[in-house]
Amino acid sequence: MVVLRSSLLAVCVILGSALLCAALTVEQVAVQGGCSTSPVNGLSKQLIDQTQCLSPGTLKSISGHSNIKFGSAAFPWLQTAAANALVSVVNNAGKTLTINSGLRTLPQQYLLYRWNNLGMCGITAAAAPGRSNHNGGTAVDVSSYDSWINSMKAGNWKWYGNGDKPHFDYVGGSTKDIRSLSTKAFQILWNRNNPNDKIAEDGQYGPATEARLQKSPAGGFAKGATCGSAKDVLELDFEVKESVEQKKTQVGDECIAPSGQVGTCQIADTCTATGTSRPIGGYCPGPNNLQCCMTFAAAGPTQGKTTNAAGIDLIKQYEGFYPNFYIDPVGIKTIGYGHACHVNDCDNLQAKNSVGQWREVFAPLSKTDASDLLRGDLQKGGYERCVDDAIARSLTSDQFSSLVSFVFNVGCGGFQGSTLRSRVEANKPLEGSGGIREAFLMWNKGGGKVLPGLTNRRNAEADLYGSGGARYTPPGSSGDEGGDCWYRSQKGV
Repeated sequence: MVVLRSSLLAVCVILGSALLCAALTVEQVAVQGGCSTSPVNGLSKQLIDQTQCLSPGTLKSISGHSNIKFGSAAFPWLQTAAANALVSVVNNAGKTLTINSGLRTLPQQYLLYRWNNLGMCGITAAAAPGRSNHNGGTAVDVSSYDSWINSMKAGNWKWYGNGDKPHFDYVGGSTKDIRSLSTKAFQILWNRNNPNDKIAEDGQYGPATEARLQKSPAGGFAKGATCGSAKDVLELDFEVKESVEQKKTQVGDECIAPSGQVGTCQIADTCTATGTSRPIGGYCPGPNNLQCCMTFAAAGPTQGKTTNAAGIDLIKQYEGFYPNFYIDPVGIKTIGYGHACHVNDCDNLQAKNSVGQWREVFAPLSKTDASDLLRGDLQKGGYERCVDDAIARSLTSDQFSSLVSFVFNVGCGGFQGSTLRSRVEANKPLEGSGGIREAFLMWNKGGGKVLPGLTNRRNAEADLYGSGGARYTPPGSSGDEGGDCWYRSQKGV
């Protein structure tokens, strides 16, 4: 008889008289939906240690203060200037401050982002991993926030507002943007523990890093942080990057896509010349033309690498047009067609026109400016790359573009682990039980409730996927007036 047992950090099976346990991965913690990031504390502590190795003195502990308490998943670290300012606020207030989140690591942010995409745990907004100010040690979430607003403001802490009421950002200066260090720390630890599956240590959070984060042990790696001098760290980075490129720059080396399909590293032109294969990037480090060559059952249309006009129009229809910056209903600064400042750069708006030319645009935006900004976001934000890497078989331009719209709305992590991705990979029919439309419509909820606006968008994406360009337009909508997807959902549009 086999008995299955589960805990926060392991899944165990009793086989005869033996108890066999396997550590939970970060993704397994996410799908269990426990709504606490504490199960990844072990991995998080290793990443904090590695971050301190990369940037000594940047972080400062605020533990040991009699009037500062911490939640079970909160770490007592902030950037030095922010830490000093917070201690000053608490000293002046003369009362106890409870911090539920301070410095936040990459796996913690991934869990919150994933739960937000899945409509779980009551999360209404979450920045992509590596993009939150928590990742940079300049933000705190506190209990009884309303009693702290005035004191925090006086100490150069900005209240985020109704979109994220417990959240305060330090705006007093003398800090630097270290958010990429959270990602780089993970990349270094992954490579140290997985010498046969190394990734670039560039501090950029993309599909390759996310795929490794998902399968990392929540309780921590066998080998933790290792510090050296600044010179040693630089030399280590160079050696790791060099070894990565040496590992997979040879034609014929094995590569594995997020779908799990195994391919071989080939020159891109050689791969496409076969008629039954297509190349995807990011899994064969080295020259840009050396890519992972994936086969599909029969020759088919070439997958589009950029979103077509139908896909752009669909996204524009559901995001709504805003020529100036505004704060959306969940408290996120936004402009254009869904250009969200917590994910994208809003100090330098880089747009890409329909023929691939880049330019800077400025508020107030024209509709042409906003359309070009959206095209740039789809490339720079990794949405097109996400679809391209996650699906090994050939897709039509409309199919590709419908999936980009989906990823733009729910995020790359949500798509990679979704039923929709597996059904698209299997080339399931559009309609019926087990079909593509049904999989799209699994993502029409917010806070556990079906939202009409999301249902409309999912149907529009399914229509584009299966009907060669026909697009679903909700009744009474001209497709271009303002009102993003969340807003339309709440209003029942």
